Amino acid sequence: MKRRYGKAVTVKTSGQHTLVQFDRGVNRNAPDQETILALTHVARDLADSLEIQTVVLTGASDIFSAGIDLKDPSKWAETETGLLERRNVAQRGARLCRLWQDLPQITIAAIEGPAVGGSAALALACDWRVMASNAYIYLPEAKVGLNMGWGAIPRMTSLIGPARTKRAILMAERLPPQRRWNGA
Repeated sequence: MKRRYGKAVTVKTSGQHTLVQFDRGVNRNAPDQETILALTHVARDLADSLEIQTVVLTGASDIFSAGIDLKDPSKWAETETGLLERRNVAQRGARLCRLWQDLPQITIAAIEGPAVGGSAALALACDWRVMASNAYIYLPEAKVGLNMGWGAIPRMTSLIGPARTKRAILMAERLPPQRRWNGA
C-alpha cells in the first residue's frame, strides 16, 4: 500500500514493513515546513499502528537532506502571527524528532549522501542508521550561528560520546559512515 503525505512524503507499506521517503526534488531536499508537518503526521500515524514492525526513513536518492530549508517563507512569516503560533513553528523540528525517537517500531535511517543539520537530527532520532559510502552526518549550526534545537546533541552524545560530539559540533566535522553510529 502506498500513501502520500503532502507533496514530498511517500509511505509504502508491505506486510509489517514501511518505507517512508521524503523527497522535495528541490533545494538539496531541505525540508520546508510542509514536509516537517507531513513527517510529523506520518510519525503519529505509525505510533498507532500495531501491524508495522519496522520503519525505514530515507531522503532523496542522492542526498538524505541538506537540513531545514532556511528560505522557506512559511518559516519566517512571523509578523502576522501570535506568540503561541511562532513558538509552535519554532518547535516543530524538535517535536518531529521526539516523535520519531518514541516510535514503538524499529526505525532505520537509510542515508544516501549528506544528512545535514535538522535532517541529521532526524536520522539520529532513529534507532539505527545505515549509511552509503558517500554519506556523512554534519551539524554546521555552531559554525554558522544557528540554534541546535532539534535534540541532535544528546542523541549524538549517547551514540559516540561527549568528546567526539563536542569536536564534531565545534569543528563542524563531517562524520562519515565509518564512525560508530549505533552505540557499538
